[in-house]
Formats: sequence, C-alpha cells, structure tokens
Amino acid sequence: MPAHHHIEIEHAVPGISEATRFRKWVTLLVGLAAATASVLAYAEAQSHREQAHGLTQSARYAEQIFVGLGASSGPAQFEGNAARSALAVAQQAEARVLGTKPGQPFDFALAVSHADERASARLLEVAKLMGTVPERTPGLDERTGEAVRSSPATLGGSLLDKQQDAVEEADRWATRQEHTIFALGLVAIAAALGGLAGLMGVGRPGYVAATTGSLALLVSVAWSGVTFLG
Repeated sequence: MPAHHHIEIEHAVPGISEATRFRKWVTLLVGLAAATASVLAYAEAQSHREQAHGLTQSARYAEQIFVGLGASSGPAQFEGNAARSALAVAQQAEARVLGTKPGQPFDFALAVSHADERASARLLEVAKLMGTVPERTPGLDERTGEAVRSSPATLGGSLLDKQQDAVEEADRWATRQEHTIFALGLVAIAAALGGLAGLMGVGRPGYVAATTGSLALLVSVAWSGVTFLG
C-alpha cells in the first residue's frame, strides 16, 4: 500500500493510539479488581474462621472454669465447715476457762481447754487431708481429678487468662473481617466504574470513571495492607 494511503488512514481515524491505551487501562483495572476481589474474599473467609475458632476456644475455657469451680466447691465447702467446727471448739474452751472461778474448777477447765485446743488443731489437719484429692485416685479419671483439685486462685491465674486471650484474638479477627468487607466493597465499586468507563469510551466521562475506579482500587489495597500488616 502506498505511503500516502497510510497517512490518509491515520488522519481518518484520529486518536486510535489513545483509544487503545484507554482500553488497556480499563482492561487492567477490571482484571486487577477481579484478582484483588479473589484475594480479599479468601482473607475474609479466613478471618471468619479464625474469629469462630477464638470464640470456640473462649467458650471451652469458660466451660472448664465453670466445671472446675463446681467440682472443687465440694471439698472446699467440707474443709470450710470443718474449720468452723474446729474454731468453735477452741472458742468454747476459752469461754469455759474465762467463766470458771479460781481453784480446782479453773484448773480442770484449763486442762480441758488445752485438750480442746489440741483437738481443734488436729481436726483442722484431718479436714485438710480429707478435703484434698490425691493425684492418683482409683476410679477417678485425670480430667475429673484436675477439676476437683482446682481452686479459684488457679482457675483465675491460668484458664481465665487464656479465655481473655481467646476473646481478644476473636475480636481482632472480627475487626479484620469488617475491614476486609469494606475493602471488597471498594473493589466492587472499582470494577463497576471500570466497566462503565469501557462503555463510555474515550472522553471526559470515561476518564473520570476509570480514574475514580483506579483510586478506589488503590484505597482498597492500601486499606487491606494496613489491616493485615499493621
């Protein structure tokens, strides 16, 4: 084809290179939006799974705390009742001595008081032994034995901290899930604007739609980066 024919075609179809660049821009925008949406959808599903795992762990620790308190309340109550009985014996002995007149009755009351004090101390020791479950008890499985031997102090120092950590972890993943859903919304806007720009073609409205869609996609990527890497 002669050279002057090429010149005529270029003049007849002005802006052909600009239209090509615009179509490439729109195609790239829509493609990146689709890829970003796939990654964010996976991140949102993973965040949901991690949040559910944290809530499950928190519920499991709460159950263990409840079981431990319930199982250990029996021995603790028994030991407390025995301690009150021992204290009552000692107080009665002291009251008997204080209410006795000097002389032989006083000496007798004092001797009885000393015996009651020894009995009270022995009662406390026996109550403590009876209220303690040995580590190896026939017929008692390991989990039940740990629950019976637990106490509010041990439960508050270990399981309660673990439960709190699980709740905080679930909250963190819930926040990430919310941010990911917001980022997905921006990606959907970017894809819609890219499609709209492709329909409008080269021109001010098309450029505005493509530019806005690109900005929405960049904000979505930056928002996701701050959410998961921050």
